[in-house]
Amino acid sequence: HGICVGKNSDLFIEGTAESTTQFSTAGVHQSVFAGGPTDAFLAKWDTSGNFYWCSYLGGTNEEHGRGVKIDGAGNPYIIGWSNSHTGMSTPGAYQEEWFEAYENDGFPKYDGFLAKFKKDGSLEWGTYYGGGGKDQVFDLTIDNDNDFVYFGGLTASTFNISSPESYQPALGGKTDGFFTKF
Repeated sequence: HGICVGKNSDLFIEGTAESTTQFSTAGVHQSVFAGGPTDAFLAKWDTSGNFYWCSYLGGTNEEHGRGVKIDGAGNPYIIGWSNSHTGMSTPGAYQEEWFEAYENDGFPKYDGFLAKFKKDGSLEWGTYYGGGGKDQVFDLTIDNDNDFVYFGGLTASTFNISSPESYQPALGGKTDGFFTKF
């Protein structure tokens, strides 16, 4: 779902994987498929077609990767959504846990996620982003000074998304778009 080329010809591809074998490489953040129907993934190549590594990012339910951007130091950030109880965040993250919420049929609702990897395929940090409704992150960018990460998506949550001083602090319809600055 996403591709980004860095200044030194590093090429990162990010998306959603159903493959459980012969996909990831050793020595990365998550070399084993975590479960559920899909995991997000991040792979590093160069613009000459040389493959370096691939890592899953997922928990025991379902993840969908939706975008990748590279900061000035060459570190990739990825976004998407998950309904796994664990596996997407690191200790001390903005939102360490999936917000437990379910559809009427018992299917777990999605929270967005944002994760920063290092150039070697290890995870620097990750966070969930969501409330009691379905929350999905679709795109991101990083400012020129590498001080802030911006991402946006859609939400059906009535809390845990906007800040009180924001342009629109309350959900205005069944689903709304959102824009976040980290």
